[in-house]
Amino acid sequence: MPTARWYPTLETLEDGSVIVIGGEYVPNRGSPINSTFLADTQPANLYPLTWLLPNGMLFMQANWQTTLVNLTTHKETRLPNITHAQRTYPSSGGTAMLPLTVANNYTATILFCGGMDPVRDDWNETLWAIAETDTSNSCVSIQPEAENPKYVDEDDLPENRGMGNFIILPDERLFIVNGVGKGSAGYGWNTPWAINQSYAQDPVYRPAYLNLSAPSGSRWDTNLPNSTVGRLYHSSATLLPDGSVFIAGSNPNAVRPTPEWAAQDVITDENNATYVYKTEYRAERFYPSYYDAGRPEPTGIPTSISYGGDSFDLELPKSSLNGTSLDNVKVALVRPGFSTHAMQMGQRYVQLENSYTGHPNGSATLHVSQLPPNPALLVPGPAMLFVVVDGIPSVAEFVMVGNGVVGAQPISSPSVLATSSDARKGTSTSSSASSASSGKADAATNGSSFTAVVGKAVAGLALLAGSLVLVA
Repeated sequence: MPTARWYPTLETLEDGSVIVIGGEYVPNRGSPINSTFLADTQPANLYPLTWLLPNGMLFMQANWQTTLVNLTTHKETRLPNITHAQRTYPSSGGTAMLPLTVANNYTATILFCGGMDPVRDDWNETLWAIAETDTSNSCVSIQPEAENPKYVDEDDLPENRGMGNFIILPDERLFIVNGVGKGSAGYGWNTPWAINQSYAQDPVYRPAYLNLSAPSGSRWDTNLPNSTVGRLYHSSATLLPDGSVFIAGSNPNAVRPTPEWAAQDVITDENNATYVYKTEYRAERFYPSYYDAGRPEPTGIPTSISYGGDSFDLELPKSSLNGTSLDNVKVALVRPGFSTHAMQMGQRYVQLENSYTGHPNGSATLHVSQLPPNPALLVPGPAMLFVVVDGIPSVAEFVMVGNGVVGAQPISSPSVLATSSDARKGTSTSSSASSASSGKADAATNGSSFTAVVGKAVAGLALLAGSLVLVA
């Protein structure tokens, strides 16, 4: 890169290139572009929260401020300030673009939960005890492409949480995990209020589901097992193809502040043992409530998905349907993105439109559209394809979105899907919405569980099938 960068945000664009915020492209497009927005949002603008919108504009939120960026003219259009709390680093709220579905006409809605309302916007750590400051339980959302975008209040988090990771599950629920009840991201030396070097404390062990189809006021589900691993600064999480969530990290201290260790960012068994919140070498997998259910087994999944063009067919055997209404079957692409410092970049869920033909033998053919002819909806690159039957996802297969080459993507007119019909015998005639709204996933939350993944030899407890198991 032409200039050194620390804590940048990366967002993939319509042609598969990557913008590094602030202002650099990969592949290189010349000198960096200065951003007034980034200048105005110091000091709380590391890892600015950024999404490419379906209309091709870039949405950015940092500190209290929000803007849209035209990537052709570089013009910035300011939107209203975010409410209740800061969400960017170091306040570090959990964030996600909500699933883009046929039902919501692929309307972009961005959700922000937790973070912190700092005592001082200048973040002068000598004048307030950051680690003693409560994080926020507030949640707000915004639709940036609306005629008059504004932040609206959503159901509050079940508890205060900073540095939480939001994961979009294949059944359209959101899963939040990790984080703290007090403090912020970061660590420092010789700070009297720090917990050793940690700027945060009170790990939040309880994860939660957010069911967006539930009535307002009852969207959070906390009937889940707790993790036994506190995950603070430098934690991460990501969705796996089998629908489980891989969780790792937590490095809230640098080194013991003694002369022989000064200015060295090195963790050893000896100094790690002295910390209240240790560097974690254990990893976990969280198994959502659908995990042990019989999974759909679609065949015919293509290797690539185009922007417009001919539809394709997927076959589902009778055993994958069990008489379920075919109105309750969805096909979705999930780009898991990547995770660092308790935040997600590039995560996106896009439903593919489909119709169906049910056959007398109980099987069904899904007629599935390609993506709409708009690369900004889901950028080129690998994505996981899930078939979701009444809230139960298949094990995903990776497909290539676009032509697999950085550059302008081929675009075709969308095809017209075949009319749906169902000749199966004894099947449900219900046409209720699929995925999380079916209620099946929510009724099964007691089936959720944690297990430990082998890491460095650190004894601890893990959850397996709802019971505690000692992991050595």
